[in-house]
Amino acid sequence: MLKFRQKIDNFSVNFNDVFFGYYSQLNTYLLKELESIGTINTNSTISNLSYSLVSLYKNIEFIGQERGFVSKILSQYVPFSPEELNIWIKIFSVSNLFDYTTINDTNTRTQIENLYKLPENVKLEEEITHVKAELITAAQSGEYLIDPTFMVNLLTKKIDLLDKSAQIIKLSLNKEESSFNNQK
Repeated sequence: MLKFRQKIDNFSVNFNDVFFGYYSQLNTYLLKELESIGTINTNSTISNLSYSLVSLYKNIEFIGQERGFVSKILSQYVPFSPEELNIWIKIFSVSNLFDYTTINDTNTRTQIENLYKLPENVKLEEEITHVKAELITAAQSGEYLIDPTFMVNLLTKKIDLLDKSAQIIKLSLNKEESSFNNQK
């Protein structure tokens, strides 16, 4: 890991290799381990909450990838290459994995639904959709009307929203696990 970090610091390694081949792979391995833990449990509520939490973490990972990748492109003020456009489309097509409506626990689902219905969060989703549409339109010309920091801020707010959802699920999961363990 130290040798790879030195290559990063010296700019002697390709951005995509570092970003997608190294950091994202580490996160992918960790998420797979976390996912396997949730499948072991026989309690359906715990399994469902665990699955939802892993989906959230995957969503956060993909949005983080999108944030870093698009920031790189926008800060260069050049058109997306066909390869870069393909990478970005792959990232943002999976960056909405989390669906709170699949949560079985009514209280947890309602808390997250109320969070997403807050006017600032509805506006955030609309802004992200609008900015992505603008980026796709300008991808071939490189004439982006979007400031890179604006896009980074939007996606950071989305990650924060997902993190708040994760906190709600973790509290419910801890409560359910305690209840389950006390029944034994």
